[in-house]
Amino acid sequence: MLGDERFDRPQDFDLGVYWVFYLDDFQARCYIGTATVRLSPRGRRRLLGNVALAVVRAFGSTATAGGDDGRVEAVIPVEGTEHACCELLRLGGMPRWLHGPNSPRSWPPPQRYSPEPTRTRA
Repeated sequence: MLGDERFDRPQDFDLGVYWVFYLDDFQARCYIGTATVRLSPRGRRRLLGNVALAVVRAFGSTATAGGDDGRVEAVIPVEGTEHACCELLRLGGMPRWLHGPNSPRSWPPPQRYSPEPTRTRA
């Protein structure tokens, strides 16, 4: 603060409540679509610390039992195709991009096993 200006916090202001609201609002504006992905056991172990906590939580709450190869399918929020590909490739084990992103914006229609991660990896 400069000079003699003084700021008094309103009595009913709750920083914890404000911060939770702010983060929820930020995530609502940040994630503009969803993608259905299938991750290997290695990819699931690497989720925490490599992608945003909102993605980890969404994966955990939407995960379905995997097949014989141990992979698990889930729906995650995405900021966009390019950003999602970069985040998922950090998980190793070549994640499979099954559908998405689904967004009210002008995304191409969902494709099964979209080539984006393969192009990005190359």
